[in-house]
Amino acid sequence: MRLRLLFPFLLITFFSFGQSVAVIVPGTKISMVPPKGYVVASNFSGFQNRDIGAAIIIAELPDSFQATKATFTPEGFKTQGMTLHNQKPVTIQGGRSAELYRASQNENGTQVQQLLLLFGDESKSVLLNASFLNPSNATEEEITKALLTASYNDKQSLNAEKSVKFKIRTEGTPYKFASIVTGTLLYSKDGKVPTLSPDKAFLLVGNSLTVIKMENPEQYSLNRLRKFPGCAEALIKNVQPVTIDKLNGYEIVAEAKGTEGKNELKYLVMLFDTNGDYLLIHGSVSADFNNNLKTFKSIAQTFSKK
Repeated sequence: MRLRLLFPFLLITFFSFGQSVAVIVPGTKISMVPPKGYVVASNFSGFQNRDIGAAIIIAELPDSFQATKATFTPEGFKTQGMTLHNQKPVTIQGGRSAELYRASQNENGTQVQQLLLLFGDESKSVLLNASFLNPSNATEEEITKALLTASYNDKQSLNAEKSVKFKIRTEGTPYKFASIVTGTLLYSKDGKVPTLSPDKAFLLVGNSLTVIKMENPEQYSLNRLRKFPGCAEALIKNVQPVTIDKLNGYEIVAEAKGTEGKNELKYLVMLFDTNGDYLLIHGSVSADFNNNLKTFKSIAQTFSKK
């Protein structure tokens, strides 16, 4: 379900923009004029206004616009704990047609408002997900105006690996960079998302989008693994402490049933810092578990903060 890519969380940079200058969003092919007071986010592709608890997350999805749009139904939103209030066609920068959705979601007792702008073509979809706490008409109007300034430039360089706050090395392994989604780097053996590799192998590396308060990092890591598709009933094979780049965390090895009924190896490393942020490395493959596990472990050990 595409909606699970969307949810907003945040860290800030130290540069604020006015309302009339289009800004290239690092890690994307999108430019837009952010609302007043928003800054480029450092933990995801998009903008944030920490003062009002608001963010705009930008993601490019591998399905066509029409296929993605077909999942943006009241029922689809409901499965993600969201309520769709209305939907309307709009025109964004350059005359491109798009759909604008207004929704809301209850997050730990707080009602979060969301405006979602969706556009694309036969090969991809682009989603801008704006979330904010203040439900005033003025806030919604300002954010809507900003979303409509979005433009997509196929020739714009992603600079994906330069746009994140960490480094990871896959040289000498079968894994190639494939894409970036909301600040998370995706790798596969064929460099495609979704992968066409027969063993369905992929690797993703990302950081937390918000500060997390937790009393039990080990249990949090196990819970996080079970949130990945197909992992709710995963069989945990091994859990052990790990330290990488002076960050402590946990390494989990598990097995789960894949969509084709085959067992899949699930590998997860979560590293935690003292500020409440975490780094996540997740690998999955349906064949040659031993060699792929060695590869996942070797890649994880190359992680370092910038």
